[in-house]
Formats: sequence, structure tokens, C-alpha cells
Amino acid sequence: MRTVRDVHARTVAAPAEAVGALLDRLGGDRDPLFPTPVWPAMRFDRPLGVGADGGHGPVRYRVDAYEPGRRIRFAFTGGQDGWHEITVHPLTPASCRVEHVLRSQLPFARRLLWSLVIRAVHGTVVEELFDNLERAATGRAPATPARRPARVRLLHRLRWERPAPSNSPPPPGWLTGPSAHRLPGRLADEAAAGDATRTGSLGGGAAGRVLPGRRSGRR
Repeated sequence: MRTVRDVHARTVAAPAEAVGALLDRLGGDRDPLFPTPVWPAMRFDRPLGVGADGGHGPVRYRVDAYEPGRRIRFAFTGGQDGWHEITVHPLTPASCRVEHVLRSQLPFARRLLWSLVIRAVHGTVVEELFDNLERAATGRAPATPARRPARVRLLHRLRWERPAPSNSPPPPGWLTGPSAHRLPGRLADEAAAGDATRTGSLGGGAAGRVLPGRRSGRR
């Protein structure tokens, strides 16, 4: 067994309180962050809190620690040892750093699968979530939105069904896109003004529209 560690981080030009409030909606009915429908949704058997059990797609976990507005740790279940967590660190009154860390003990075969397949998909989903987080918090598009590597695009076509577009017009006040969510007050106005859409590209181009931020990959 060896430990794998994966870190992604983004600087967001929005107060930590606003970003933390968005994180508290992860896995809910109107989750504005997880990049659905192009990836399986994050769902739990109860409202977000310690003990909530669920996951996304074949990846299963339960909430192991929860500090509202600041930190959520998910402990893997189903035979996998380890955890992943997302935290918000204030930088200035108007900015913060969001970090996602995964740490897991894997046997050789699982570690090989991680290196060849899972790491790239995991990193793409995390970066697309960050894109959605920035857009929802600021209403502006990123300078460098997440891009899907060719390997991830291929795996996505082979493994997940392509979402069918809807011909129904969205209700007034809702964001447009394949999976729209209402944003309260100023955020809704700014997002609408910026023609914001949730992550939904199945190609290799921009995956979503969010604010410029600094993104670091694995380390």
C-alpha cells in the first residue's frame, strides 16, 4: 500500500464568507457547483453534515468533518482507505483561496488505475467545480477555464452518456445552461449580465465560464 496525494487550489476574488456559503450547498437539490449533468451528480442520503452518506457516480464517501462555510472532509467508503476535502482560506476581505486535497492508501493495482485513468478525470472534475464556484461567487468568466485533456474526453464518451439538451425555456431569473440554478440577489444579476453558464462542454475547449483565478494542479 502506498499513499497518493492530489492537490488543486484556486484563488477567488470574492469574500471567503460568500464562497463558503456556496460550498455549503454541495450535494443539495440546487447545488450550483458540481459540474452536472456532464458528470454524475454528488448526492447524499440527508442534508450536508457529518454522517451524510453518498458520493458521485461510482465514487462513494460520507461526510467525516464539516465546518460550515469553511471545510468539508469526505471519508471514502466501499473498501477504499482515505479522504478528500475542500477548504476555504481567507486571504483579504475580498478574496480567498479554495483548496481540494485528496489522500488515499492504494494497493498496486488501484494505484496503477489511479495513475492511468482516475487522476486525470478527478482533476478535471475538481477544476470544473472550481470554475463553477468562481462564476457563482463573482458572475465573471475565468481567464483560463478548465480544459479537458484528450484522454478525459475519450473516457467521458466511453463511460458517460451525453446529456440531452432541453428545449424548454428557463423560468425568468434563472441562469441559462444545461443545468441552471438560481443565485440570490447581486450574484444572480451579475451572473445574468455576464451570460454565465454552468460547465457543460463535452469538447476540448472552455469547460465553463468563471473569474480569473490562479489554479495549481497536482503536487
